[in-house]
Amino acid sequence: MKLPKEREIVLKDENDEEIKHKMFRVYHDETLVSWYRRCSFSPDGAFFVSPTGTFKQSDSNEYIESVYVFSRNKFKNNPFLVLTGFQKPTVAVRFSPIFYELIPENKNVSTLSYRCIFAVLSQESVFIYDTQSFQVLTIIKDLHYSHLTDLAWSNDGQSILISSNDGFVSLVSFQENELGSKLAIQPEIKPKVPNNPSVHH
Repeated sequence: MKLPKEREIVLKDENDEEIKHKMFRVYHDETLVSWYRRCSFSPDGAFFVSPTGTFKQSDSNEYIESVYVFSRNKFKNNPFLVLTGFQKPTVAVRFSPIFYELIPENKNVSTLSYRCIFAVLSQESVFIYDTQSFQVLTIIKDLHYSHLTDLAWSNDGQSILISSNDGFVSLVSFQENELGSKLAIQPEIKPKVPNNPSVHH
């Protein structure tokens, strides 16, 4: 999938409200000092999350750093929603392999019957999200002196390894249930293509 640098686009923010925009650059061009732009599918295949985005508010001439979330069966349409609030360009997205129970008091944006956890890596911080609310769960920062380059989840979803241009790797571990309750029975990964951008299973 290759999006043009400029296009007309209608997005939904984290509160499910439409944001209409006309023409703007969707992604950073080659002037961004980065040799990689690591996108990722959710483990169930329902979502595709793409970093290194740029987003232009309709009332401003400035671009802001963003991450685009696509519904799997709507690649050729507008993104499912856009994540913003990053101070530096985002360069990688990685999903935890673990499925989690929904949080009853939180709005379920995706309408899936479980949550997936994913990490967005900017050049200076790591942002943890889930696919229930697409709100930031936690931010990991001030780990390294140089730009962050990549990250990886452990098989049990309890730890993240984060690498940097300074030549070091940091290990961040979460306490049990810190990210939520894991599903007692982890589903087999058999992706289903939803019938609409709301992603129903």
